[in-house]
Amino acid sequence: MDPALAALIPKLVARCAADLEAMRAALAAGDLEVVHELGHRMAGACGSFGMEDLAEVGRELERAAATGNPAAVAPALDRLATRLESAGSVSRTDTAPRPRVMRVLLLEDDPLQQELAATWLRGAGHEVHAVGLGRDAMRALDEERVDIAILDWMVPDLSGEQLLRWIRERQKRLPVMFATSRDEEGEIASILQLGADDYVVKPLRRLEFLARVQSLGRRAGWVEPGRDEVLEVGPYRLDPRARTVSLAGRPVKVTPRMLDVARLLLGKHGELVSRAQLNEQVWGHRK
Repeated sequence: MDPALAALIPKLVARCAADLEAMRAALAAGDLEVVHELGHRMAGACGSFGMEDLAEVGRELERAAATGNPAAVAPALDRLATRLESAGSVSRTDTAPRPRVMRVLLLEDDPLQQELAATWLRGAGHEVHAVGLGRDAMRALDEERVDIAILDWMVPDLSGEQLLRWIRERQKRLPVMFATSRDEEGEIASILQLGADDYVVKPLRRLEFLARVQSLGRRAGWVEPGRDEVLEVGPYRLDPRARTVSLAGRPVKVTPRMLDVARLLLGKHGELVSRAQLNEQVWGHRK
């Protein structure tokens, strides 16, 4: 198992233990809505980590609370307590492909699920900027270069629809994938009709998640043959993999955006490059 992923397991188990006490208190107060919410969160987070025994109890609690049956909640909480005692490790034998590096904006308000997805993406070699609020995602999209955006459909400050409309008003071609815990056909169709390029249903599954990210980037034209080749034009040398530029053998300090501009211009040496090309290929804006 990936050491970075394994390091998150104790945090998840600790959160589940805290949720167990919160659900017991809620059951005593007759508040099944809290049980439903925490059971749903537990099912999603534990399922993403491959801890199916805990995810199963989370789903059971969610169902019992949804039907308003407190008699079914109590034994499920007891089963959760028993399973938490033996929790703390997860075995995974699958291996993920290692796609090309992309700059990924990840919006996820659940800290553990955010850390899990970011760990998977970084393990695949991608650069990740993770945020928990929609307005932070907007700020990142305004100030940084983003190759692909992976967005939770439901975050505290903005709806997925609001955020997607905001993005499409500014960046028509930015690849956007939404993560949603709902798998109703109508809702998924609505997300795609609003301008999303793809979606993934929670709990996330690592191989599928990384494959969808890579596929979306490939369809958007990000993955290009020879993109990591060193570019040498006259006295200039640019190494895309190391992200360095030198002039006559001397290092040149450049910002990430300047490096991307230089890569585009050196890669098209001898050709005319329009402002529209710069806007689209470096900033991701299409006008």
